[in-house]
Amino acid sequence: MEVHRTKPSPGLTLSVTAESPEVLIYKVARNGKPEGEGRMTLVENGKAWVDISWPAGQAQYAGEVVYVKQ
Repeated sequence: MEVHRTKPSPGLTLSVTAESPEVLIYKVARNGKPEGEGRMTLVENGKAWVDISWPAGQAQYAGEVVYVKQ
């Protein structure tokens, strides 16, 4: 799937695989070259999700963001 942003990012693509009903695994590439990857997990009965992401192939640099639906 092509990624659309407010600022153009030509060649940016996203691939997503469902690991379970609550977990998505994703990879981001630019012009076919891997840039990043991560895991999004729904929590609190879908009221929030946790996004853990890292540069492609470098999970030791992972960071976490928690999104909460208001």
